[in-house]
Amino acid sequence: MRSMKKIYLQILVVTVIFTLVSGFQAFAKIKLRVASGQDVTEIEIRRQIAELYAKKNPDVEIEMVYLAGSRFDKQQTMITAGNAPDILYINQPFLAVWATKGALMDLTPFIQKDGGIKKVFAGIHPKAIECVTYKGKIWAMPFEFGPMAIVYNKDLFRKAGVPVPPTSWEDPKWTWEEFINRAKKLTKDTNGDGRPDQFGINMDLWDCFRTWLRQAGTDVLNKEGSECLISPDNPNAVEAFQFMYDTMYKYKVAPTPIMTSDTPTFSQFMTGKLAMFNYGRWLNTFKSIKDFKWDVGAFPHQKRSAGFMPVLHYGISTQCKNPEIAWDFLKFLITKEPQVVNSRSGMAVPVLQAAVKPGLLEAKVVENEQVWWHAIQYEAPEENHPKYFEYDNVILRELGNLWLDKATVTQTLKNIEEGVTKILKSE
Repeated sequence: MRSMKKIYLQILVVTVIFTLVSGFQAFAKIKLRVASGQDVTEIEIRRQIAELYAKKNPDVEIEMVYLAGSRFDKQQTMITAGNAPDILYINQPFLAVWATKGALMDLTPFIQKDGGIKKVFAGIHPKAIECVTYKGKIWAMPFEFGPMAIVYNKDLFRKAGVPVPPTSWEDPKWTWEEFINRAKKLTKDTNGDGRPDQFGINMDLWDCFRTWLRQAGTDVLNKEGSECLISPDNPNAVEAFQFMYDTMYKYKVAPTPIMTSDTPTFSQFMTGKLAMFNYGRWLNTFKSIKDFKWDVGAFPHQKRSAGFMPVLHYGISTQCKNPEIAWDFLKFLITKEPQVVNSRSGMAVPVLQAAVKPGLLEAKVVENEQVWWHAIQYEAPEENHPKYFEYDNVILRELGNLWLDKATVTQTLKNIEEGVTKILKSE
């Protein structure tokens, strides 16, 4: 009898424990780890968006994974270690690399299940959908555009009696020649030491060489991604690289790398020593400017109006244990509320067209906010290519030698063509 009571007691204890555990599991939140940059404003925006999602989905807990240093390298290390965030932070160069390596989930089945592209991406700018498409499949959710333009110091233009950059991307008078003419009048030796300490423009910002290549009528690769177009035999490429070189060494309207070794052009603009700054709508630092007024205008053009435009997407890691929840979160990111929150901050331009007016145009961080929205029509991000980082490093290395005046334009183009072609043909 005692043994039977003992058995009944054990069964009761197990039943109670099982009930408690089951109940706990029923109320436990599903954790979704989302990668984010470490910019102060970006962190705040992502926190707000996470809270908005949590209000609608109280059973999901968003854990932000902040990426210090290189966002690609940091996430790649986590992917390799089997500890990738559920939601990956994807700048354009990351997409084809991770899609090819199997680190990204193909979102096409989710989209088909939810009614297809037209339904899922209703109201999303077509260029945003194009950016996340690789080899006929969609690999990420577009989140924001980061168009580049001419951020300028209005006070320097006024003092020099020079017309400010136009807001129209099709202004027929806003050519490279006119761009240089105005830059010359804005380049000055203000302290009388015989050397300019105020410059008209900058040419030193990471991958912005794509802007001038595209304006000259060419690009880095052909449409198939199989051939390097930066070549001494391509007159458009020669024209673009010669123009960039000449701004520093012929016209002397842009500082050389030696001149910016102590004071980068960003700091020069912030301190009123640079009239036109080739930059994007990451305006939070610019908001702190009190000593002068500033605004934004369109890029000049040569053969066509064009430019380089960084973008940001979010994708689902193949290591994600709750892909349906992750997909629901991605869909939330392109709804109006998070799109308005993000764009009103001054960080970027929304991909959702319904968020443009309340999120961007009414933000009025600067007078000419519409310039950023119109830029999308003319600009594009980097190439979707699985070998992007390999060949881009070659280009930046050779471009660095040109910037330092250690190589001619012809030699630079020859070295780039040989290096990139070798990479494209490698297994």
